[in-house]
Amino acid sequence: MRWMRALPVFSIAFPLLYLPAMYFNLPVFTYVPKTHEFHAFLFQPAGKLGPGMFYYGWLVTAGIAAAAIALAAAYAPEKAIQRIPASLVWIAPLAVIAALLDILSDWFTR
Repeated sequence: MRWMRALPVFSIAFPLLYLPAMYFNLPVFTYVPKTHEFHAFLFQPAGKLGPGMFYYGWLVTAGIAAAAIALAAAYAPEKAIQRIPASLVWIAPLAVIAALLDILSDWFTR
């Protein structure tokens, strides 16, 4: 089953792609809760509209990119996929969590 090879690759790629999507603010869409509107890509609402929500757009950005990488892995030679250490499935998310805590530490300590 090719998709069984792609799942670990997706699990590794998703958090590693979420971090730059969040850090560089690269959402696929922006949601403005006050008006219940979705806007393509990065949208900075005017002051009276309140803040835009980028989180869901970052998730979709990372999901699309990770799915493309996983799809490529599904059709890659099995020998190449076997060279990826299985421990990266849990090391990658933990490393990204540590990096996110470091990036957001100023927000938590104000």
